[in-house]
This record gives sequence, structure tokens and C-alpha cells, in this order.
Amino acid sequence: MAEKHIILDCDPGVDDAFAIAAAILDPAIKLDLISTVAGNVSVDRTTKNALYLVQDMKAKVPVASGAARPLLRELESYEPWFGESGLGDYANGDLVISETDENAVAKIYETLIDSSQPMTIVGTGAYTNLALLLVEHPDIKPKIKEFILMGGTLSQGNMSSVAEFNIYCDPEAADLIYRSGIPIVTAGIDVSQKALIKFQTNDQLAGFGFVGDKLATLLKDYAERQENGFIVYDLNTIAYLRHPEFYKSRNYYMAIQKDGPARGASVADLSDRKDTNVKVLTDVDSQQLNDWLIKELAPLSKISE
Repeated sequence: MAEKHIILDCDPGVDDAFAIAAAILDPAIKLDLISTVAGNVSVDRTTKNALYLVQDMKAKVPVASGAARPLLRELESYEPWFGESGLGDYANGDLVISETDENAVAKIYETLIDSSQPMTIVGTGAYTNLALLLVEHPDIKPKIKEFILMGGTLSQGNMSSVAEFNIYCDPEAADLIYRSGIPIVTAGIDVSQKALIKFQTNDQLAGFGFVGDKLATLLKDYAERQENGFIVYDLNTIAYLRHPEFYKSRNYYMAIQKDGPARGASVADLSDRKDTNVKVLTDVDSQQLNDWLIKELAPLSKISE
């Protein structure tokens, strides 16, 4: 199987950590770049969190630090979700690797230009870096195969009654991405609430070496707990990339509400219009997802401190 070359733009974040781990470990994925953005916490912290994960997993993946605030407004981070650091107590100890000299937008552009084929960009934070990429480098669109994004909701939000966090954080950036004409797949709140990581799955994960134990502890301490498991929003982007057959979807034309009490709403046209712009993941086989995650993260057992 040919490797899928991807760029992962993120704001770690507990659920981002699972997406990063899966992308690093999957033999069918070549993670060419991790870029960071302000969102869950400040960009300094999200960058440090990404570096700790790369270092602990002994991976050779460049990390580029990106936008410190949304395009047109001040950052409204939400530390209470994942602790002051954004990654609980994970980001401790000596950090001996550092981010690239180039900022995230420049490094994403360089990575795309150097690729012989169009690449998939996975986004699990606010879309600020991705919007800046398109604004500063409009020539780059042919080098982007698709965006696979965590974000949006067809029903209930988690920042307001209608808005999901990533889009609420920078609705102007989301609007630019949704109007870009580049193929988009979104794993939003609707599917994430069905894609529960079971408690017994997390117990198994705790036995996968020191990184597995750290990740399992993060879920127990910080992830949103439901009756049958934990919600790990961002993981669905990588799971879909590797196994789209796990998911059901529907194509919609979606627009972003940028202002007012409905700021951050991702409004889907429910008619059968043909000019759709987003494939929205709507359902998932959660058992297949859990079985995959165990196999995906089992190699953590071979990583020593």
C-alpha cells in the first residue's frame, strides 16, 4: 500500500494528541509536517505539546509554529477543557527538540510545493493557518488534494447552542476554507458523539508503554465522558483517512455564520442542491473504530523512555 503523505495542522489538546499518535504510528501514513495554531491554548503551548509528543514517540517529524490568534479577532482559548497546559500533566520534563525556523504557513507551503503529488491536509484546530495559506499563496490550491477537518455541527454546539469550538474560534478562517473550492471532509460533533472510545479500550491503551499510559490518563482526566466511553473528536480525522468505510456521510452545501449570537454556526442546506461543498461524517461503526485504535497504538509498547 502506498503511503498517504499528509500535513497535520492542530492545537494539542488531548484529542489532537490521539490524532498525532495515530498519524505517526500508522505505516500507511507519512506525516510530513505538524503545524500548530492557537486554539485550545496559546500557540506557544500547542507547539510545545506537539514537540513533547514527537519527542516521546521518537519520531522525525518537523513541527512548525503558526498563528497566535484568529484572523480578525482576539483568541478565546478554553483551557478548562484540557488543563492550563492544554495537555494536562503530559508536557513535563526536558524538551530537547524545537520547532522549525519557518512559521507554519511558510512550512506548509514549502512542503506542498516539494511534494510530487497533491497532499491531504488534516486540520484538528482552528483553521487560521489554512486560511492564511490560501490568502498568501493562492497558487497552492492544485497541490491540496483535500482537507479532512474536525469541526462543525449539524445540531448542538459546544461553544453555543449552534457553534462548535474550532469554527467558533475563527469563523472567518472557516468561511474562507468552506468557500475555497477544495474538497472538504468534516468530522464534527455529530459523528464524534457516536465515535466513543470505550473504557475497556482505554484500559488496554494504558498498558502500551509510558506513552500509552500517559494518553490513557489524559482521557480519564480530561476527555468528555459519556455513559459508554470517551469522546475523542480529533481522532476521527485520521480514522477516516485510513478507513472511510467505518463512516457514513452526506454531502451538503454549508456556510459559516461569522457574527452575532449564531457566530460559528455551520449552516447546512438540507435541500438536494447539487453544488455541495462539504462531505459531513454522520455516523460511525464504533466497534470497528475501537478495534482499529488498539491495533494502531499497540506499537507504543515498543517505545522506551
